[in-house]
Amino acid sequence: MGSRGPAPAPTALLEKRGSWRAKLNKAEPQPTEGIPDKPIHLDDIASIIWDKFVDYVYGMGIASKPDELVVTRYAEAYSQWYKCVNFLRGKTVLTYPVKNEEGQIVGSKPFPEVAMADKLHDTLLRIEKEYGLTPSSRSRITTGKIIDVPQPKTKDKSRFFDRHAKNTN
Repeated sequence: MGSRGPAPAPTALLEKRGSWRAKLNKAEPQPTEGIPDKPIHLDDIASIIWDKFVDYVYGMGIASKPDELVVTRYAEAYSQWYKCVNFLRGKTVLTYPVKNEEGQIVGSKPFPEVAMADKLHDTLLRIEKEYGLTPSSRSRITTGKIIDVPQPKTKDKSRFFDRHAKNTN
């Protein structure tokens, strides 16, 4: 049986938040910092995606050396997904005819690339969520960088009241 509930927050993140839980896991492994090394066996598409992915996640401060294997799998899955989608782009329909022994069409089946692209899409999305590459998942990641959000300059509450209702006597 797999783990239940949301994935635990890393200790470094808990420390930045000032959580008392940061003291619970003293044996948490610490990854080697730095940009992951790009494998040489990637095809052209996977190589381009690998570079983009590393730029994104390293720029956000959430990539490190051990992420090399995950980034490689992501790049290769993206390359396969792209090839499936590219194959399907050339088709006017997503199915092919199924014939019986006499050569008569008895039905249709979806191209295998349809299911492959669907499965790869789900795999890519899971990895993207882990690294905060979707808007909702990005809001759940904290890197310690504080962004100064401008506050409203006025505390005047008149903006909440109907301006036309003044002096109705």
